[in-house]
Amino acid sequence: MKKPTLFLLVASLFIASPVMADIDGNKLLDNCQDAITYWENNNSLSVNFSSVNFCIGYISGANDLHKTFVSSVGCFDPPLYCKPSSYTVEQLVRAVVNFLKNHPEDLHFQGSVLTMSALKEAFPCP
Repeated sequence: MKKPTLFLLVASLFIASPVMADIDGNKLLDNCQDAITYWENNNSLSVNFSSVNFCIGYISGANDLHKTFVSSVGCFDPPLYCKPSSYTVEQLVRAVVNFLKNHPEDLHFQGSVLTMSALKEAFPCP
């Protein structure tokens, strides 16, 4: 399959998904703050696990998509961001939450755009 065709196919999955379309920075921040609370309170049972799992899945998915575009498809050359090889999902979530808290004026933008912006700021390429 040609690279542009694969890119359009993958991109259409995000555009066509009603769930993805409804996620702005406000909703992403709400969900991801539950994940931070979960980690900071020693895996507290008092959080909404749907929110925690959504946040982890959303950010992991964005990271995996970036990794695929960089390594397999070659769409991002150079990469948008360069995280260390020993990163954890918690570090990615914390980077996104920090970015969202530091840019409240941008919370109306789509969550995927904000996620990429956050990871680009947190893990700049040399």
